[in-house]
Amino acid sequence: LLLDSGRPNAAVRELGGTGRVHDWSVSKKIVESCKVPVYLAGGLRPENVAEAIRTVRPFGVDVCSGVRVGGRLNIEKVEEFMRNALRRDLLTDSLSRKLPRGI
Repeated sequence: LLLDSGRPNAAVRELGGTGRVHDWSVSKKIVESCKVPVYLAGGLRPENVAEAIRTVRPFGVDVCSGVRVGGRLNIEKVEEFMRNALRRDLLTDSLSRKLPRGI
């Protein structure tokens, strides 16, 4: 299951890749009640990915616009995003959780 942000009511519907952060408290409730892996997307950037993981505790994260500059992937932003997403304290916490059945 992928949780993302968008603007479904816009004149031209935007369903992802908007760079908009959504309410992580809602995402956390979905993760806690879901029996399948939940991936978090929506406005994730190098500066907020660690807090997003700590708050929501998703199975994984997805990034698009948060690591782009001028519409192009920026290797420095990708590297910073990965460093922050793979912090030891976050990994240790994630490994202590059980994976959903069948995974």
